[in-house]
Amino acid sequence: MKKIIIGGLIIVVLGLAVFLIPKSSDWQTYENTRYEFSVDYPGNWDLGEAPTNNDGREFISPNGEMSCRAYGFQNALPNEQGDPQTLDEFVDWLSGDSGLGYEKENYVALERNDTIMDGKEAQELITVTDGLATRAVYTLGEETGRGLACYYESEKIMEEQNENFEIIKDSFTTSASNDITNMSECTNLINGVLVPLKDLQTFRDTKYTEVTITSRDSWDKDRLPEKVVSLENKNYVCYPMSTEFDHDESEGDVMAEPAVTEVGWTCELEYNDWKYLGENDDVGKQDAEKNGFTCKKETCFADTEMTNDDSVWLCTK
Repeated sequence: MKKIIIGGLIIVVLGLAVFLIPKSSDWQTYENTRYEFSVDYPGNWDLGEAPTNNDGREFISPNGEMSCRAYGFQNALPNEQGDPQTLDEFVDWLSGDSGLGYEKENYVALERNDTIMDGKEAQELITVTDGLATRAVYTLGEETGRGLACYYESEKIMEEQNENFEIIKDSFTTSASNDITNMSECTNLINGVLVPLKDLQTFRDTKYTEVTITSRDSWDKDRLPEKVVSLENKNYVCYPMSTEFDHDESEGDVMAEPAVTEVGWTCELEYNDWKYLGENDDVGKQDAEKNGFTCKKETCFADTEMTNDDSVWLCTK
């Protein structure tokens, strides 16, 4: 059997589209520590709820007519040779077995284009489902990929929002750093874009592997690793990701489903209450400490528009 190191593929489902917003200093930056990327979004948009698997984030326009999601995913589906899919094969799969024009349950793949995102070769896929238009761009490596997708309530609105989409796409950047403080701008921390963790624990399990393909409500608590149960009883949030597969040989024209053989668990514990303050915000720090917070300094990238500092106060309870 051929063994492939891959993980669970997460395909995003998004919201809908907004009025034109020119790129300015009002834009904010979202940074993802799991898949190590950042992307800009308009400052007056709302952040969607943070997913428990920390794969990315949704950004929602003020009038709710447009939403975009930036995310990372594992290259989980093997090709006919049992190897991780290439970018072409991945987008072939997304657009349907028959390629462009493939229709199923009111889904139509309209257009597919070669493009660039994050300085890498990328592919853009434009689809329509029940009149709702989706515009998405993907990059893909042997183990992981990145995606940016936006939903619009019509093709006309998608065309009107072309400039916004291009601004967001051009801002998409990956980082080689795993250190949250080395990839964060001070302004983003102060604005609450990133949630600090009190503790982070990771480990692997080879016994309860079905957990990666069932919903959280369907998990068998009696089969969860003891460490997961113990940490969740202490208010940790734990999520699994398949990390290793055994891929059986094909039987005729039928491609055998790969079997998960190992699961990587990530368990995160957030502070009950927290805030980031500017390095020179002495009044804010004193008020926080009077209210029971403990403050410590964390380094970050200085933002010349708002601060020349290279550190902030992280105040927690």
